Amino acid sequence: MPHLSLDPTSQSRASSISKGELRIDGEVQGNIRGTRVVIGEHARIAGDIIAEEIVIRGHVMGTARGRVVTLQSTSHMEGDIFHKAFAIEHGATFEGTSRHVDDPLADPAGPDIPINGSS
Repeated sequence: MPHLSLDPTSQSRASSISKGELRIDGEVQGNIRGTRVVIGEHARIAGDIIAEEIVIRGHVMGTARGRVVTLQSTSHMEGDIFHKAFAIEHGATFEGTSRHVDDPLADPAGPDIPINGSS
């Protein structure tokens, strides 16, 4: 499985797409799409995240769309979460709404771009 990582000194002002795991420990201003996306404890994201599985440990301002979304204890999420399964650990901060939907990966703002390589 392909793996892409942005370290704590990385900054990106573009959208990131990965067919594998995407781990972000730096700063991203733009949308993120992957199969599994892990937002590290010191990461700062300003944009939307779409993935099969999303694990948030850092700071996110935007919308998260995932089949499984987890806010770990160090996370700070400001935005809406669309999910099939959602977990929030004690200590996590969440300001927004959570909605259980049949297909959280369907992006209403644009065409559906497959993340698993299928069409």
